[in-house]
Amino acid sequence: MNNFICAFNDDGVGLFAKPLATEKMMKKILKILKSIKADRKKHSILGIKPVTKAIDRDNQKGIAIFAGDVKQIDIMAHLPILCEENDIPYVWVQHRRDLCSTDTGLRPKTVPAVILLKRANLEQKYQEKFDELAKKIKKETPTWN
Repeated sequence: MNNFICAFNDDGVGLFAKPLATEKMMKKILKILKSIKADRKKHSILGIKPVTKAIDRDNQKGIAIFAGDVKQIDIMAHLPILCEENDIPYVWVQHRRDLCSTDTGLRPKTVPAVILLKRANLEQKYQEKFDELAKKIKKETPTWN
């Protein structure tokens, strides 16, 4: 190995990706993504710019999911801070491909670096899963007060 500073571990996940989603969190995230597959545009916002606009301008709430394998971290470094300021729980997943399956409808080449899941208009059982996931994420998220 060289003597250069590396911002990524051996798996390609950024060292900055904290809190990282546990297996239980990933299962709940995937269940919610599966439930909104048909109406994804109504229940989620995909991409760095749209998520930034939704949080900053439109004051939308939800759960932010960040990909931990993003190489250009400077283009999304503001988002965790923005989420903390607006009291939005956020979590990092190890790789974008972890969110891809035929059930979720997301393809490996098109998975964005950031997804904002919105609670509004979800079915009742998925709203409960959403609330449980938000509580778990808030417990894991470090506070910088």
